[in-house]
Amino acid sequence: MKIFFALFSVLMICACAPVGVIQQPIFQGLNVENSSKVCIARAPVYIGDGNRFDLTVDGWLFAKIYPAQYLCLQLPEGQHMIGVEGQSGIGINVIKTESYFFKTNLSWVNFGVNFERLTEQQFEDLVQTKDENNNMIYKNISTLKITSK
Repeated sequence: MKIFFALFSVLMICACAPVGVIQQPIFQGLNVENSSKVCIARAPVYIGDGNRFDLTVDGWLFAKIYPAQYLCLQLPEGQHMIGVEGQSGIGINVIKTESYFFKTNLSWVNFGVNFERLTEQQFEDLVQTKDENNNMIYKNISTLKITSK
């Protein structure tokens, strides 16, 4: 019974954790004319499925994402580091008018986080994946705004 209660408590905490985009000063004033689109999808996997990734850009926490979720954001031109808080990341040189697409998941080797660069078509195919009941697997959380941590 104690094990059941402990497991239930952990699941409830995970279920109540917010997901979405956190409003940070680095994103204010950006629009499609003066920035580039960066999209990140988190692969649905069994290992680490209940763990939320706290995504960062240049050290700023900007989103909380669970498996089978994705989001897009605008970044200004220049060098940026996209990562997961407390884990590895990937450096990109953002060029205005270009778009960048990534898939992220846990590494089976060191249980760190992998970022894989995708083409726009690969990303679109990924997020349009459906299950056996013809339901969309991925959920777009780009418009879910988190106002507090």
